Amino acid sequence: MQFKKTITLALIALSFVCLVVLSAHGQTRRCPNVSTPARTATTVQKRRVILDLVGQEPIGADFIQADATSITVEINGARRVFKMDEVVGVIFSPDEAARRMSQGATAQGATSAREAVRVLRRLNSAIDVGVSYAQYSQILIEVKGSVDEALASIPAGELRNEITLAMEAYADAGQAWNVMIQNGRSYSSDILSVYPPIGALITKYSVPVKRQSGNFAIVNNRTMLSTIWQAARTHIDRASSLLNQ
Repeated sequence: MQFKKTITLALIALSFVCLVVLSAHGQTRRCPNVSTPARTATTVQKRRVILDLVGQEPIGADFIQADATSITVEINGARRVFKMDEVVGVIFSPDEAARRMSQGATAQGATSAREAVRVLRRLNSAIDVGVSYAQYSQILIEVKGSVDEALASIPAGELRNEITLAMEAYADAGQAWNVMIQNGRSYSSDILSVYPPIGALITKYSVPVKRQSGNFAIVNNRTMLSTIWQAARTHIDRASSLLNQ
Protein backbone atom coordinates (compact mmCIF):
# COMPACT_ATOMS: atom_id res chain seq x y z
CA MET A 1 0.00 0.00 0.00
CA GLN A 2 2.83 2.38 0.92
CA PHE A 3 4.58 1.50 -2.34
CA LYS A 4 1.49 2.38 -4.44
CA LYS A 5 1.09 5.72 -2.63
CA THR A 6 4.74 6.58 -3.29
CA ILE A 7 4.35 5.77 -7.02
CA THR A 8 1.20 7.93 -7.28
CA LEU A 9 2.87 10.95 -5.66
CA ALA A 10 5.88 10.54 -7.93
CA LEU A 11 3.68 10.53 -11.04
CA ILE A 12 1.88 13.69 -9.92
CA ALA A 13 5.20 15.45 -9.27
CA LEU A 14 6.59 14.35 -12.63
CA SER A 15 3.46 15.63 -14.43
CA PHE A 16 3.81 19.01 -12.74
CA VAL A 17 7.48 19.31 -13.78
CA CYS A 18 6.56 18.46 -17.38
CA LEU A 19 3.92 21.15 -17.47
CA VAL A 20 6.35 23.75 -16.16
CA VAL A 21 9.00 22.78 -18.72
CA LEU A 22 6.54 22.82 -21.63
CA SER A 23 5.22 26.19 -20.55
CA ALA A 24 8.70 27.69 -20.36
CA HIS A 25 9.64 26.17 -23.71
CA GLY A 26 6.53 27.67 -25.30
CA GLN A 27 7.35 31.11 -23.94
CA THR A 28 10.96 31.02 -25.29
CA ARG A 29 9.73 30.10 -28.76
CA ARG A 30 7.21 32.93 -28.89
CA CYS A 31 8.08 35.31 -31.73
CA PRO A 32 9.19 38.66 -30.24
CA ASN A 33 8.08 40.56 -33.36
CA VAL A 34 4.42 39.58 -32.99
CA SER A 35 2.63 41.91 -30.63
CA THR A 36 -0.18 40.66 -28.44
CA PRO A 37 -3.53 41.92 -29.79
CA ALA A 38 -4.98 44.72 -27.70
CA ARG A 39 -8.00 43.83 -25.65
CA THR A 40 -11.26 44.97 -27.10
CA ALA A 41 -13.01 47.44 -24.84
CA THR A 42 -15.95 45.78 -23.18
CA THR A 43 -19.29 47.50 -23.22
CA VAL A 44 -20.85 47.95 -19.83
CA GLN A 45 -24.10 46.03 -19.76
CA LYS A 46 -26.80 48.11 -18.16
CA ARG A 47 -29.45 46.59 -15.94
CA ARG A 48 -32.70 48.36 -15.22
CA VAL A 49 -33.16 48.91 -11.49
CA ILE A 50 -35.22 50.84 -9.00
CA LEU A 51 -33.00 53.06 -6.85
CA ASP A 52 -34.42 53.87 -3.42
CA LEU A 53 -32.66 56.94 -2.01
CA VAL A 54 -32.83 58.54 1.42
CA GLY A 55 -35.55 61.22 1.59
CA GLN A 56 -36.56 60.79 -2.08
CA GLU A 57 -39.11 58.89 -4.12
CA PRO A 58 -37.77 55.70 -5.76
CA ILE A 59 -36.45 56.38 -9.24
CA GLY A 60 -35.73 54.22 -12.27
CA ALA A 61 -32.11 53.95 -13.36
CA ASP A 62 -29.64 51.84 -15.34
CA PHE A 63 -27.15 50.16 -13.03
CA ILE A 64 -23.49 50.57 -14.06
CA GLN A 65 -21.37 49.41 -11.13
CA ALA A 66 -21.02 49.50 -7.35
CA ASP A 67 -18.41 49.03 -4.64
CA ALA A 68 -18.32 49.25 -0.87
CA THR A 69 -18.58 53.06 -0.85
CA SER A 70 -20.70 54.08 -3.84
CA ILE A 71 -23.03 53.03 -6.63
CA THR A 72 -22.91 54.32 -10.21
CA VAL A 73 -26.09 54.49 -12.28
CA GLU A 74 -27.38 56.23 -15.36
CA ILE A 75 -30.55 58.31 -15.11
CA ASN A 76 -32.08 59.69 -18.31
CA GLY A 77 -28.75 59.34 -20.08
CA ALA A 78 -26.71 61.10 -17.38
CA ARG A 79 -24.30 59.12 -15.21
CA ARG A 80 -24.71 59.65 -11.45
CA VAL A 81 -22.68 58.41 -8.50
CA PHE A 82 -24.35 58.03 -5.09
CA LYS A 83 -22.63 57.28 -1.80
CA MET A 84 -23.84 54.13 -0.12
CA ASP A 85 -25.12 56.06 2.88
CA GLU A 86 -27.53 57.83 0.48
CA VAL A 87 -28.98 54.55 -0.75
CA VAL A 88 -31.75 52.70 1.07
CA GLY A 89 -31.98 49.85 -1.43
CA VAL A 90 -31.67 48.74 -5.04
CA ILE A 91 -34.18 46.47 -6.80
CA PHE A 92 -32.55 44.49 -9.63
CA SER A 93 -35.52 42.39 -10.72
CA PRO A 94 -36.64 43.56 -14.20
CA ASP A 95 -40.23 42.56 -13.50
CA GLU A 96 -40.29 44.32 -10.15
CA ALA A 97 -38.60 47.40 -11.62
CA ALA A 98 -41.18 47.56 -14.39
CA ARG A 99 -44.00 47.12 -11.88
CA ARG A 100 -42.67 49.84 -9.59
CA MET A 101 -42.13 52.21 -12.51
CA SER A 102 -45.65 51.51 -13.75
CA GLN A 103 -47.07 52.21 -10.30
CA GLY A 104 -45.08 55.44 -10.13
CA ALA A 105 -46.36 56.55 -13.52
CA THR A 106 -49.93 55.69 -12.53
CA ALA A 107 -49.65 57.64 -9.28
CA GLN A 108 -48.17 60.64 -11.07
CA GLY A 109 -50.90 60.48 -13.70
CA ALA A 110 -53.62 60.44 -11.03
CA THR A 111 -52.05 63.43 -9.28
CA SER A 112 -51.87 65.35 -12.55
CA ALA A 113 -55.47 64.41 -13.40
CA ARG A 114 -56.70 65.73 -10.05
CA GLU A 115 -54.86 68.98 -10.65
CA ALA A 116 -56.40 69.30 -14.12
CA VAL A 117 -59.90 68.70 -12.74
CA ARG A 118 -59.26 71.25 -9.99
CA VAL A 119 -58.29 74.04 -12.40
CA LEU A 120 -61.15 73.17 -14.75
CA ARG A 121 -63.59 73.51 -11.87
CA ARG A 122 -62.08 76.90 -11.16
CA LEU A 123 -63.18 78.02 -14.63
CA ASN A 124 -66.57 76.48 -14.04
CA SER A 125 -66.93 78.42 -10.76
CA ALA A 126 -66.05 81.67 -12.51
CA ILE A 127 -68.83 81.03 -15.02
CA ASP A 128 -71.33 80.37 -12.24
CA VAL A 129 -70.42 83.63 -10.51
CA GLY A 130 -70.52 85.57 -13.76
CA VAL A 131 -67.64 86.79 -15.89
CA SER A 132 -67.19 89.08 -18.85
CA TYR A 133 -65.75 87.80 -22.09
CA ALA A 134 -62.41 89.47 -21.28
CA GLN A 135 -62.30 87.79 -17.87
CA TYR A 136 -63.30 84.45 -19.32
CA SER A 137 -60.60 84.68 -21.98
CA GLN A 138 -57.90 85.43 -19.39
CA ILE A 139 -58.93 82.57 -17.10
CA LEU A 140 -59.20 80.26 -20.10
CA ILE A 141 -55.58 80.96 -21.07
CA GLU A 142 -54.35 80.22 -17.54
CA VAL A 143 -56.44 77.08 -17.17
CA LYS A 144 -55.41 75.72 -20.57
CA GLY A 145 -51.74 76.11 -19.70
CA SER A 146 -52.21 74.15 -16.46
CA VAL A 147 -54.33 71.45 -18.10
CA ASP A 148 -51.89 70.99 -21.00
CA GLU A 149 -49.06 70.54 -18.50
CA ALA A 150 -51.07 68.00 -16.54
CA LEU A 151 -52.06 66.04 -19.66
CA ALA A 152 -48.39 65.39 -20.40
CA SER A 153 -48.28 63.12 -17.33
CA ILE A 154 -51.66 61.43 -17.75
CA PRO A 155 -51.54 58.13 -19.68
CA ALA A 156 -53.82 57.59 -22.64
CA GLY A 157 -57.24 56.33 -21.73
CA GLU A 158 -60.74 57.35 -20.72
CA LEU A 159 -59.60 59.68 -17.93
CA ARG A 160 -57.31 61.62 -20.23
CA ASN A 161 -60.00 61.81 -22.88
CA GLU A 162 -62.57 63.27 -20.47
CA ILE A 163 -60.17 65.99 -19.30
CA THR A 164 -59.20 66.78 -22.89
CA LEU A 165 -62.84 67.05 -23.97
CA ALA A 166 -63.70 69.31 -21.03
CA MET A 167 -60.87 71.70 -21.90
CA GLU A 168 -61.87 71.57 -25.55
CA ALA A 169 -65.46 72.48 -24.70
CA TYR A 170 -64.42 75.52 -22.68
CA ALA A 171 -62.20 76.66 -25.56
CA ASP A 172 -65.08 76.15 -28.03
CA ALA A 173 -67.33 78.25 -25.83
CA GLY A 174 -64.76 81.03 -25.94
CA GLN A 175 -64.72 80.86 -29.72
CA ALA A 176 -68.51 80.99 -29.91
CA TRP A 177 -68.64 83.90 -27.46
CA ASN A 178 -66.17 85.87 -29.58
CA VAL A 179 -68.33 85.43 -32.68
CA MET A 180 -71.40 86.36 -30.66
CA ILE A 181 -69.82 89.69 -29.71
CA GLN A 182 -68.94 90.40 -33.33
CA ASN A 183 -72.32 89.45 -34.80
CA GLY A 184 -75.02 90.55 -32.40
CA ARG A 185 -77.44 88.67 -30.20
CA SER A 186 -78.02 85.53 -32.24
CA TYR A 187 -76.60 83.35 -34.98
CA SER A 188 -78.66 83.34 -38.17
CA SER A 189 -78.25 81.19 -41.24
CA ASP A 190 -76.20 84.03 -42.74
CA ILE A 191 -73.71 83.85 -39.89
CA LEU A 192 -73.45 80.07 -40.24
CA SER A 193 -72.53 80.39 -43.89
CA VAL A 194 -70.04 83.19 -43.26
CA TYR A 195 -68.49 81.48 -40.23
CA PRO A 196 -68.80 77.68 -40.70
CA PRO A 197 -67.08 76.76 -37.36
CA ILE A 198 -70.18 77.97 -35.51
CA GLY A 199 -72.32 75.56 -37.48
CA ALA A 200 -69.85 72.81 -36.59
CA LEU A 201 -70.13 73.67 -32.89
CA ILE A 202 -73.93 73.60 -33.06
CA THR A 203 -73.71 70.09 -34.48
CA LYS A 204 -70.90 68.97 -32.16
CA TYR A 205 -72.75 69.94 -28.96
CA SER A 206 -76.31 69.43 -30.21
CA VAL A 207 -77.18 73.06 -29.50
CA PRO A 208 -80.96 73.61 -29.76
CA VAL A 209 -81.81 75.58 -32.91
CA LYS A 210 -85.06 77.43 -33.56
CA ARG A 211 -85.87 76.98 -37.21
CA GLN A 212 -88.07 79.41 -39.12
CA SER A 213 -89.17 79.61 -42.74
CA GLY A 214 -86.92 78.01 -45.33
CA ASN A 215 -83.29 77.42 -44.31
CA PHE A 216 -83.25 80.41 -41.97
CA ALA A 217 -82.32 79.43 -38.43
CA ILE A 218 -81.71 81.32 -35.20
CA VAL A 219 -79.64 80.12 -32.24
CA ASN A 220 -79.83 82.06 -28.99
CA ASN A 221 -76.38 83.06 -27.72
CA ARG A 222 -77.13 82.21 -24.10
CA THR A 223 -78.38 78.79 -25.17
CA MET A 224 -75.26 78.29 -27.28
CA LEU A 225 -72.88 79.02 -24.41
CA SER A 226 -74.82 77.22 -21.69
CA THR A 227 -75.07 74.06 -23.82
CA ILE A 228 -71.34 73.95 -24.45
CA TRP A 229 -70.51 74.72 -20.82
CA GLN A 230 -72.81 71.95 -19.68
CA ALA A 231 -70.95 69.53 -21.93
CA ALA A 232 -67.70 70.62 -20.27
CA ARG A 233 -69.17 70.05 -16.80
CA THR A 234 -70.31 66.58 -17.80
CA HIS A 235 -66.78 65.65 -18.89
CA ILE A 236 -65.34 67.03 -15.63
CA ASP A 237 -67.84 64.99 -13.58
CA ARG A 238 -66.92 61.85 -15.52
CA ALA A 239 -63.20 62.49 -14.93
CA SER A 240 -63.85 62.94 -11.19
CA SER A 241 -65.83 59.71 -11.12
CA LEU A 242 -62.98 57.82 -12.78
CA LEU A 243 -60.49 59.23 -10.26
CA ASN A 244 -62.66 58.06 -7.37
CA GLN A 245 -62.94 54.48 -8.59
